[in-house]
Amino acid sequence: MVHQLKNAFEDAIYRVHAPRGPVDLRVGDAGAARRLWAQLPRTAGGEAWIITPCNPAGRRVAPWINARRRRELARMLERRVLPHYPAVNLDPDGDWPDEPGFCVWNLDTREAASLGRHFNQAALLHVPRQGPPDLVWIDD
Repeated sequence: MVHQLKNAFEDAIYRVHAPRGPVDLRVGDAGAARRLWAQLPRTAGGEAWIITPCNPAGRRVAPWINARRRRELARMLERRVLPHYPAVNLDPDGDWPDEPGFCVWNLDTREAASLGRHFNQAALLHVPRQGPPDLVWIDD
């Protein structure tokens, strides 16, 4: 199961709905990361994160539960005044449901991991200003 989950996260498309059009991120694709950073505000911090609250621990839950969890994450981002764009994690094979979430910036690794833990996520996509996106696994 862990190997399948790792492969699924590594193969996923992380689509950010940025102002000038969607940007599809993939693990290791520095070109896509540059396209995303070109659409983030100049004041954006040095790292961005793709965070979804859906399907905790890689287990499918009912769509209404995912929707409730997404609203909770949106409220948390608003309360913390963390800038964000809508995002969705996609399975390129279409075997797994889309997982809506957010591309969030101006938070550090500790803060991002805390949000991931709160929503019982296995990993987050880290998008540094320089270099390719990579996965940060959330260890409990």
